[in-house]
Amino acid sequence: MNDKRIRKNQNRAGNPARRQLEFDVVRDQTMRRKDAFVARLVSHLHARGECMVYEGTLDHKGYARLNFRYRGMNVTIHAHRVFLIMQIGKPIPLGYEAAHEKGCQHRTCVAHVRLEHYKKNAATNKHG
Repeated sequence: MNDKRIRKNQNRAGNPARRQLEFDVVRDQTMRRKDAFVARLVSHLHARGECMVYEGTLDHKGYARLNFRYRGMNVTIHAHRVFLIMQIGKPIPLGYEAAHEKGCQHRTCVAHVRLEHYKKNAATNKHG
């Protein structure tokens, strides 16, 4: 079986409702809780070589994730996605992912994150 499995009923190109939810959560945090949100992010950032890694809870693949409470829901978003959403100021477009720049060796790095088409990201992913 292919190791690049996706969850049942999940399209690699993205789910519009999920993308909007992630954006809404990040926007809510930056507007309503700005000082506390920034303090939370900064407290988990550490330099590792050229990278700024987010040291917090990791998922089963080793990517950092953040947990938020939003409108009565628990919402988990990967750290590199949070930082990309803050960078671009809008939801991550369908068909695109938060990708690490070539040469970045840390899954938890949030400094070297860019928008990349999911097919190219899957083909060039070197994070084992």
